[in-house]
Amino acid sequence: MKLVQFIFINQFGLLCRALLHTSTQATETAEINKTKKPEDDFSTQPYVHQLTAKCRWTLKMPGNMTEDGVPLPLEFSDTLAERICQDLNCGRAHNVEKTTLPPNSSCYHGCLYQNLRLQNCSETVEMRCSVTTKVVCGMAFL
Repeated sequence: MKLVQFIFINQFGLLCRALLHTSTQATETAEINKTKKPEDDFSTQPYVHQLTAKCRWTLKMPGNMTEDGVPLPLEFSDTLAERICQDLNCGRAHNVEKTTLPPNSSCYHGCLYQNLRLQNCSETVEMRCSVTTKVVCGMAFL
C-alpha cells in the first residue's frame, strides 16, 4: 500500500510541475503579446527622418528608398513642424520647405503624432495637401 501511495504522490508532484510549467509559459506568452501591440508595428507609419543635423528633418515612410515624402493636409503640416521641432528640443520651426500637391491628391489625415512618428493615419483625397521636404528648426544660423 505504501508503494502505491508513493507512486501516487510522485505522479501528482510531476503533474503539478507540468501544470505550473504550462501556466508559466502561457503567462509569458500573454506578457509578450501584451507588450507587442498592433500599433507598435511601425512598418507602415510615417516617421521623422533627421537630416545632416539634429534640428533638420523631413518625414519619410519606412522602407521608402525614394525621395517621396509624406503627403499631409496643408494646415496639419505647419502645426506638425512646430511640434516636432519642440520635441527635438530645437525651438521653433525656422524654415519649412514643402511642395504643394495638385488638388484632389491622396494624403494622410487624422494622424496622431507621438514619439517622432505619425500613427493611425487614414489615406484620403484632399483638396490641399503638401509634402514637407525639409524643416530647419531653431535660429537662422543652424
